[in-house]
Amino acid sequence: CEVRFAVRPALRCSIHSELHRLLLSSADVTGQLIVWDAMSGEKVASMASSSAKPQPIIRMHWLDAQPGVLLCAYASGALRLWQIRPGSKSLMIWQCDLPEQPSLVAIDPFRGGRRLAVLSSKGTITQVSGLTATGPPAPGAASVVAQLGKLIP
Repeated sequence: CEVRFAVRPALRCSIHSELHRLLLSSADVTGQLIVWDAMSGEKVASMASSSAKPQPIIRMHWLDAQPGVLLCAYASGALRLWQIRPGSKSLMIWQCDLPEQPSLVAIDPFRGGRRLAVLSSKGTITQVSGLTATGPPAPGAASVVAQLGKLIP
C-alpha cells in the first residue's frame, strides 16, 4: 500500500474561477489506484488493473515538472506513467517493463524528474533516464548501475 501527496496543486476549472486542488493518491495490493482531493475528501479519479490477476502498486511518485502526472511501480516490474484527469478517465501515457520487481523508486530532483533510480527486490539498482510525459523512455535508457553493493562499470 502507498499514499502520496502531489508535489504541487493541480488546477481545477470552474465556471467562476480556477481553483487549486491538492491531490492525494492511494494504492493498494489489488492494484486499485484512487486520487483524492485532499481538502474536500472527494474522489476525483480511480483506476484498477485490467488484467484478471491483481497487479499491486508498490510505489508512486508525482512528477514535479508535470502537475497531474503520476508514476506507478507495479509488483510485476512495470512502470506506468498516468495523466490524472479529474472527472474523466485517466490516461496511461506509457509503460516500461523492468527485468525485476521494484522495491523502491527515487526520482532525481536535480534533473527535473527526467531520471529515476529503481532498487529491485534482488538488490539491483537500475537507472532509467529520459523520462518525459510525452512517451516512454528510449530503448537502452535503463542501465544497471549496482548489484548487491558492487559497482558495475
